Amino acid sequence: PVHPRSGRCVQLGDDLISIVGIPTEIDAPWLFEDSGINKIGNKYYYTYCSNWTERTAEDKANGLPIAVIAYMTSDSPLGPYKAQGYTLENPGTYFGPWGNNHHWIFEFKGKYYIAYHAQTTEKLCGFAEGGYRSIFISDFTINKDGSFPIQKATMEGVSQVQNFNPYQKIPAATFCSAINVAVSSNQTIKPVSDGGYICIKNVDLSKGISSILLTTVPDKKTSGKIQLRLDNFGGSGKDICTIETGNSAEIKKEIKFDKNLKGIHNLYFILSGNIELKDWEIFN
Repeated sequence: PVHPRSGRCVQLGDDLISIVGIPTEIDAPWLFEDSGINKIGNKYYYTYCSNWTERTAEDKANGLPIAVIAYMTSDSPLGPYKAQGYTLENPGTYFGPWGNNHHWIFEFKGKYYIAYHAQTTEKLCGFAEGGYRSIFISDFTINKDGSFPIQKATMEGVSQVQNFNPYQKIPAATFCSAINVAVSSNQTIKPVSDGGYICIKNVDLSKGISSILLTTVPDKKTSGKIQLRLDNFGGSGKDICTIETGNSAEIKKEIKFDKNLKGIHNLYFILSGNIELKDWEIFN
């Protein structure tokens, strides 16, 4: 329906599991799911996915398209909210595969971004209907008057905001891209097949490398290995070391690092065998 009247908003208690007062209705046009509130400046923005109800010609002229991210504004987090239109097309408009539309608008280092999912992996794998979704992040533009334009979305996503600092403990599930690697519910990584890898982009190795410390989930039956490589996955990359894994939960490997390699590099972890990596840290 045009007015499902299924949106609610209420203040959380100090314990973050109770509520204060009675939930307030938000009459969001064509509301389906995936709603949230952002405070930007002095204004509150309620954003949500519009529903799949078939639109009439009049609805299409005056309403919201199917499964887009719509938004409303208010001077109070509890409303009343005023409908303003929509800000993100359905992912099918950008990338081809259509599906329901989920999102999250957030601020990081002074810039706003929008995270959302699209079924591009499903298309890549050749599935007709599987519901397989990949997360995308795009820059989120806000007009000077506080309104939201229709956002741009690309396969390339956003630019890296700064170089990566490897001289601290890094969770293994922190990476830019990966092939044939699975991420567990505990945020560990495991190769799906030998040679699976993760890539961390623009790693600042200006201090050099004297050693690396790996934390793994030890396995008594079999062992694996992890290769570290710089700049490319292939013949043009520079191998740094190969680390054998096994019964030890912590493995420290001394590295003879060419001082001429100090600088900014893409860093690859290439995994083979029965290895489950929890985190890693480089020392200079």
